[in-house]
Amino acid sequence: MNVPNALTILRMLMIPLMVYVFNSFGAHWALLVYVVASATDVLDGYIARKYNQITDFGKLMDPLADKLMVLTMLYMLSTRAYIPMWVLIVVACKELVMVRGAALLLGGKKVV
Repeated sequence: MNVPNALTILRMLMIPLMVYVFNSFGAHWALLVYVVASATDVLDGYIARKYNQITDFGKLMDPLADKLMVLTMLYMLSTRAYIPMWVLIVVACKELVMVRGAALLLGGKKVV
C-alpha cells in the first residue's frame, strides 16, 4: 500500500459519500465532494509518477474509480432531471466500448 493507492481507495469511498450528500443536501454540495474526489485523482497521479509508485493495483483501480465516480454523478443528475438520461446512456456505452476494445487489443494477454 502506498499513498497513490490509498488516495484511489479514498476516492472510491467518496462515491457513497457523494450519493449521500446529493440525496441529503443537494447537487451543489455533492459537486463539492466530486471536486475533492477529482483533486485526489490529480494528486494520486502526480505522486505515483513523481515518486515512481505506479502499481498494477493503481493501473486497474484508478480508472475504475474515475469511471464509477463519473457514472454515479451522471446517474444522480439524470434521476433528478438535471441532465437528460441519454447523456448517461451515451457515456456508459462509451465506457463499455472502451473496456471491450481494450480487452480485444490485449487479446487475452496477462497485462494490467
